[in-house]
Amino acid sequence: MDNFSAEQALDAHDAYYKAEKKYFIDVVAKQVIERHLIAPLAEAFSPKVFARYSDRDVHFLASESAESMRKRGQLESKLKMLEEGQHAFRLAMGESYCLESTY
Repeated sequence: MDNFSAEQALDAHDAYYKAEKKYFIDVVAKQVIERHLIAPLAEAFSPKVFARYSDRDVHFLASESAESMRKRGQLESKLKMLEEGQHAFRLAMGESYCLESTY
């Protein structure tokens, strides 16, 4: 019986430390990312830094590519058609359907 209890204790010990090791790695990874990658971003995008940039640099950083603008236009057009279709469908179904479908 003592051997069985010792094995159970060892298994519980191993399971505990396996879980704690995963937790430790997660916490350390988060701290490293926050400290070395995310924290410097606050200074990189501060108004003082942007004030030193030329208009050309700000435009380069903030503008969308032509492909993104084209895709945005297509998606906005599709959205408008879908919203108009939805509105027509709700009108065809009657007022009671419009009230039920908002939930």
